[in-house]
Amino acid sequence: MLFRSRATDLEQPLPEDIEAIPHPIVGYFGAVDERIDQALLLQLAEKEPTWQFVLIGPKLIDLSRLEAHPRIHCLGLRSYQELPDYCRAFDVGTIPFVLNDVTRHINPTKLLEYFAARKPVVTIPIPDVMKFYGELVFPAEGAQQWHQQISSALHHEKDTRDLA
Repeated sequence: MLFRSRATDLEQPLPEDIEAIPHPIVGYFGAVDERIDQALLLQLAEKEPTWQFVLIGPKLIDLSRLEAHPRIHCLGLRSYQELPDYCRAFDVGTIPFVLNDVTRHINPTKLLEYFAARKPVVTIPIPDVMKFYGELVFPAEGAQQWHQQISSALHHEKDTRDLA
């Protein structure tokens, strides 16, 4: 409940480092590791000049290609207590993972946190996510589908207000 109340409290100021980033913000929080589809993020940032991509979490891999892009913001590790404040700035929450044997079998907690923050979610089609939340997420594979689904999510074509 704390995550929801903080992530939806529009009276609270945003952290300075994300407040300065223009909208729309396509956000992710969690470990920034080999699961992140860096090529996908670069393709999306090139294709859509108005979108900003924000990654929050410990940097466990080389992110120099992402960090070199002007619309991809790798903010690094933040405490769990700060995540609702950052999530409040997101227009869309994402799980931009490479789809492989490892990611097919995860059950990402961040999905429920995005729902608690009342954010639309674009994700790879993780079987457990699709089984339990398939009607609520925007599943995507490949840059073209990701672009379409983020566009749809930005227009809130699915309602996540009562999820958490």
